[in-house]
Order: sequence, then structure tokens, then C-alpha cells
Amino acid sequence: LDEPHIQTRIGSMLAMEIDHHLGQLAGIVRTLNSRKKELSPISMLPVELLLGIFLRLPARLNPWSSRRLIHPNADRLHVSQVCRAWRDLCVGSPVLWTDPSFDVHPDLIEEMIRRSQETPLNIHLSRMIIDTPLSRTHSHDQISRRTELVKGVLKNAERISTITAEGAWH
Repeated sequence: LDEPHIQTRIGSMLAMEIDHHLGQLAGIVRTLNSRKKELSPISMLPVELLLGIFLRLPARLNPWSSRRLIHPNADRLHVSQVCRAWRDLCVGSPVLWTDPSFDVHPDLIEEMIRRSQETPLNIHLSRMIIDTPLSRTHSHDQISRRTELVKGVLKNAERISTITAEGAWH
């Protein structure tokens, strides 16, 4: 074997060893960051109190549309992405997902219904769903989306506790 070939192999082996050590260090850094977060004051709150806060997230006005509210589930999704502890709490708390919002993608509604487990559902039909009639100008995707929304709810009809509607009935 020639010397450049040997040097290339040694370089590759050293690079692999360095990558291995970097991977180990990254794991240590993740662990230390997680432990550091556990020391923050919000992490000291009992999970029941934190869950109560998440349950009381209010609907708020959409800054891009004066007619539409942002459903509390949107904020619940956001808080479930803050850290692993909050995600575990949110995903593992069926009561947070009993009010699926119909302003979102059907896949997300199905996920909310799945997360609610066997908890009774409170269905709220928003203005967007009620006030926007289906017409020839709607795309196949928009009509299909509404169909999927209805199917998702009807699969769990026995769990529906309340149905409310917002908007004008024609």
C-alpha cells in the first residue's frame, strides 16, 4: 500500500472516531439542558396547575381576520411544542382535546379526537364552516375537506356531548 492511501484511511478512521465523540457530547449537552430546564420556576409547578392553565387558554381574535377567532386548541398545540415535559403532559391529557376545532386540517381533527381518548366531545361549528356555502366555485379539495371533517366527527358520534354552531343560518 502506498503512503497517501494509508494516510487517507487513518484520516477516515480519525474522522469516524471524532464523529462518535461528538455524538456522545451532543447527548450529554441535551441531558444537561434538560436538567437545567427542570430547575426553572415554571417547571416547579404541579402538573395539575399547569394542566389547569392550558385548559383555560382563551379563544382569541385572529390578527389577520377580524371575523375569526383562534381556537384555544391552536395554543394548546403551541404549548405542547415548548418542551418535552409540556408535550408529554398535553398529549397525555385527554381533557385538552375534547373540543376539536373545525378551522384546521382534517388530519389534525382526527388527531385531536384520538388524543381525547374516550372523553366526551364538545363540537363547535365555526362561522367558516357554516357561513361558507359549497358552490361551483369551491375546489374539489375544499369540498373533500368538509366531507372529511364530517366523517371524522360521525365516527365518534356516541361520544358527542354538545354541538354548538356559530354563524347565520339561512
